[in-house]
Amino acid sequence: MHKNKDYIDFPIYKMTENSEGELIKTNKFSYAYLTILIPESDNSNNNIEFLKKIISALDISWESDCRIRVFKNDKRINLAKIFYNDNSNYLIAFGFATDQFDTQAILKINKWNNFNSFNLLLSYSLAELIDNNTNKRILWNELKSKFNGK
Repeated sequence: MHKNKDYIDFPIYKMTENSEGELIKTNKFSYAYLTILIPESDNSNNNIEFLKKIISALDISWESDCRIRVFKNDKRINLAKIFYNDNSNYLIAFGFATDQFDTQAILKINKWNNFNSFNLLLSYSLAELIDNNTNKRILWNELKSKFNGK
């Protein structure tokens, strides 16, 4: 895991198996179809496994289509910089307050916020979603409005 003053970046690499069955990096992706933002407090194995289930149910490849960015809990988030760096069509942010984002737009929770270049969905933290079926259903319905879920 690479650490940076702005974010912790899970590098996205195309992974293939060699003849011995070992995973090897082939080339780094410069484009992520979906960028997911989570706070450090949500960066646990249990929460990441839950997130992988969501992504898999959307028929999106975790390995090749997603980029995960883990931010410090109180960090201000520059959406333009993320979009510029990742060139994603969609950003999903879990567990952040609306005022943590450097934008003058009024952001809605659990609704797609449409910008000129990308779509942003803000939702509850992964830890909160795991135990709350009502909020999971709201999130799922909103995700299905943009993605073809299973």
